[in-house]
Amino acid sequence: MRLLPSLVLFARDLRTQKLRTFFALLGITWGTAAVVLLLAFGVGLRRFQSRRLHGVGDGIVVAWPLKTSLPFEGLPKGRPIRLRVDDVLKLASEIPELEAVCPELSLWDQPMVYGGRNDRAYVGGVYPCFGNLRYIYPQSGGRFLNEKDIEQRQRVIFIGDGIKKELFGDGEAVGETVFIRGTGFIVIGVLQPKLQSSSYGSGPDDRIAYIPASTMTSVFGQRDVNNFVYRAKDPRQQAFVTRRVYQVLARICGFDPADTETLFLWDASETNKFIFYFFLGFNTLLGLCGVFTLLVGGIAVANIMYLLVGQKTSEIGIQIAVGAKRRHILTQFLLQALVLVAAGGVAGLLISWGLTYILGVVPVPEELGVPEMSPIVCLVTVVLLGGIGLLAGYFPARRAASLDPVRSLGFGGL
Repeated sequence: MRLLPSLVLFARDLRTQKLRTFFALLGITWGTAAVVLLLAFGVGLRRFQSRRLHGVGDGIVVAWPLKTSLPFEGLPKGRPIRLRVDDVLKLASEIPELEAVCPELSLWDQPMVYGGRNDRAYVGGVYPCFGNLRYIYPQSGGRFLNEKDIEQRQRVIFIGDGIKKELFGDGEAVGETVFIRGTGFIVIGVLQPKLQSSSYGSGPDDRIAYIPASTMTSVFGQRDVNNFVYRAKDPRQQAFVTRRVYQVLARICGFDPADTETLFLWDASETNKFIFYFFLGFNTLLGLCGVFTLLVGGIAVANIMYLLVGQKTSEIGIQIAVGAKRRHILTQFLLQALVLVAAGGVAGLLISWGLTYILGVVPVPEELGVPEMSPIVCLVTVVLLGGIGLLAGYFPARRAASLDPVRSLGFGGL
């Protein structure tokens, strides 16, 4: 069987079924576009939500000291756990599996003044490692806190971009002095704008200011740790690291290591898992919607192939009578169905690419999910098209290959 002559004859046969061919191609094109665009929107929305989620920090655990719920060595339950900065910093030296740990001192709703402008914001007293843990990165020309700021108790401050807008507008903030409770702090950096879906109670990072923890203690007298943030070197050891955190703090603060009520933990990696499985189900649902649309086009292709088999009964009978093998007949009609599906699929992919490109250029609210044609989306679509083409062509092809040449030539029908 020659490929090119067979396709030329197939094109000629399709001209006798112009309307049905048009609707079959339209069904495959629309189904392909539906699969690609639905999955592309799902991928875009998942990546947007993932960026928002990781805005607070990737793989971090935030811990707040609470109260004991178990008696320990003669001490009653219900005792508040009070942590100091040195208690938290000991975790880094005693748990080698920790990548980093940082205490956070807190002052809420603090008045911030610059010139004639006023604002109120949360002020955190932290260490330099806090920036990497919480993805707190400065805009060009600024910096985050460093070890020298801690050692010398520098009166410097890193502000969120929201605070910068309120106090400085479009002006330069780095190098200027803002006042908190009458004490001046030099602005050393402004937060890069970022997406963020959570803030664990202190507000979004664009509305937060950070000063050295040592400065907060010396200037404002804040000594108790409000919370601390840590991250394991290996995410697979997160549970082990958490157990060790309880054990070390239990020894320092005097409580039962099995008393898990002493700390309230927020594990960002658990939220990651939720987002992953949620969008896995969401994208599967979108994909199924597209698949059902594509199946409608596949049924139309199968209908055309059955009609062509009926029209070419005598021709098929002659081919079999002169020695054509049944597998050749089967392959011929399978190939024709695949070509028809491929034509609609290519058109659908081109339309999808064009719409995706346009939506990527035109300003669209990112919360809606900017569609992204990832290689996985294209691969899934091609596999689906191949499956639909095989299903649409196999049964008509099998019927053609199973024709009795005697009956085909004698009666001119099935």
